Amino acid sequence: MARWLKIAGKVFAGLVTILIVIVTCAVIALPHFQHEWAPAGVDVELNAKRPVLKAADVPPNSAFDLLRRASVAQVKSTNPDAAYKELRRLNLEMWSEASFPFLARALSNNSESLDLARAAANAPDPQVPTYLSPTDALAPVSNMMRLNDLFRASAARKEGAGDMVGALAELELSIRFAQIVSRGGPLINMLVDTAIELQSAHAIRLLALQREIPPALGKQTIVALLALEHEGEPLAETFREEYRAVPATVEMFYDASKPAMLGFMEDEGQQRWEHRLRLAMDRLGWTVGSTPKTMSANLARVYKVLVRAAGQPYQARELRRLETELVPPMRPQDWLLRRDPAGYLVARMILPTFVPIFIRYHRRSCDLRATALVLAVRQFQQAEHRPPEALEELIPAYLSE
Repeated sequence: MARWLKIAGKVFAGLVTILIVIVTCAVIALPHFQHEWAPAGVDVELNAKRPVLKAADVPPNSAFDLLRRASVAQVKSTNPDAAYKELRRLNLEMWSEASFPFLARALSNNSESLDLARAAANAPDPQVPTYLSPTDALAPVSNMMRLNDLFRASAARKEGAGDMVGALAELELSIRFAQIVSRGGPLINMLVDTAIELQSAHAIRLLALQREIPPALGKQTIVALLALEHEGEPLAETFREEYRAVPATVEMFYDASKPAMLGFMEDEGQQRWEHRLRLAMDRLGWTVGSTPKTMSANLARVYKVLVRAAGQPYQARELRRLETELVPPMRPQDWLLRRDPAGYLVARMILPTFVPIFIRYHRRSCDLRATALVLAVRQFQQAEHRPPEALEELIPAYLSE
């Protein structure tokens, strides 16, 4: 019996030795068979041009400081659902205090916020704090949206009182303070800027289509809209600002003690799965080429493509190609044959949020130009008592080009 146990022990030890040799050879040989998934050969500047500005460094009475104070000073509506229903009717019917009681009360309660936001639109130093970690607190972006609602309500009230100059000035100011939010900030700030500009431009078009706008005021508004279209934060700069958070994102991925980060999952089972994945990558990621250094390099290559695409004119075909080819789908059998699968997973999860941002950014530019065009057509119609037969008729009296 002892003899058989001794033989079995030797056989087991031999099998373990063979297994260790096989695994060691596989680990050594694997890098030679792995393929890169991240794009290569793109050479663009990833360093953001603006210095890092944290919330504590914002100068007093600068544009963002005033805008932040305006957000904090807001008095929330006692009945937000009723106020939202009134917002949907703005500029579609003539303003009266009786027709818009909740918005009228909100305007009275928020005169201080509106004054601070008006001051912010013309104040120096428009840069906002830059967030360097995915867990950092974002700017009070929801408050910015409510602030824009107040400006649109103020414009409707002024229009109802016959003050068309004041109404258009309020809508133009709302676009100006929205641009303060996006400058030097992360992508969420740019999305808030875009949403505010679209709402304000829509209100301007409704005013132009329903009311007679004096020629001098119409021309002034057209010039302002076209100038605002050029003053927005370039999308490439926004992506560079977003890239600043990549080192913190990579560090967070390899620290399983940190909260769930892949989509901020609420499901406990998914959170446990992510925790095990991050723990495994921290300990054994080097065997498949997933180290913090490799992931950082691959994500940098992805961001280089995004920054380059952000600096080019809008092309729907290129955006579709970006979505399908930048981080191509990976089959289950590819996970061992693709270098840095952990970096691939992170890139695969963030990319779907980026491509729609390209569309929204270009839609904003188109929307501001379209609003200027609507104003120009209406100015022509008021003067000639007929619509133009071709857009060339608007040049140079109503549009410069």
